[in-house]
Amino acid sequence: MKCEDENSNNLKFGLPYKRPKKTMRKLILIFAGILLFSVQTNAQLDETDTGSIIKASYIYNFAKLVEWTETSSAPELKIDILGDVNLYKQLVKRYAGKKIGNQTVEVKLIMEISDAEGIHILFVSRKHASLLPTISKKLQGKNTLLITEIEDALTKGSVINFISVNNNLKFEINETNASAHNLIIGSTLKSLAENK
Repeated sequence: MKCEDENSNNLKFGLPYKRPKKTMRKLILIFAGILLFSVQTNAQLDETDTGSIIKASYIYNFAKLVEWTETSSAPELKIDILGDVNLYKQLVKRYAGKKIGNQTVEVKLIMEISDAEGIHILFVSRKHASLLPTISKKLQGKNTLLITEIEDALTKGSVINFISVNNNLKFEINETNASAHNLIIGSTLKSLAENK
C-alpha cells in the first residue's frame, strides 16, 4: 500500500503546492536574519567611515569660520553634497538642524550640478573631478564656498580643498578664489590651512 501525502494529491489534481509550515518558518527566519545582518552591516559601515565623519566635522566648522557677505541673512545655511553619500549621511546625522549664528544648517545630496541653487557650500567629491571646471564657471561670482577633494583643485576654482598629509586629512585654501566668491575667510581658518 502506497502512502500519499496532501501535496502529491494536490499536484495530481492541478491544485497549488502547499509548502510544509516548518519549511516556511525556516525560510522566514533565514530572510529575517539576512535582512537584520545587512541593516547592522550598513549601520556599522556608516559609523566606521572615519573619513566622512572627519570631513563632515571640517565642513561644519568651515561654515562657522567663513563669512558670506551676500547671503548671511538667509534663514538656512545650505550645504549641498555632490557625489559622496556617506559624507551626506554624516552631515545630516551630526549637523542638520543645528544653528550657526541665526542660520539653521540644511544639508542636501545632489546628483547634478544643476540642482545646486541658492547654496552657501558645495562639496564636490573626487569622482566628479572632471566636472570641476564646469562647476567653477557656474558658481563664478556667486556667494558659494566651493569645497573639493581633488588634486590641483585650487587652480581650478576651488576655495578649500581636502588633501592627505602623512595619512591625515588636512585642507588648503585659495584666498583669491574666496574673494572672487565674495567670501571672507576667518583668520583662525587661515592659520589651520596647510598652505598658510
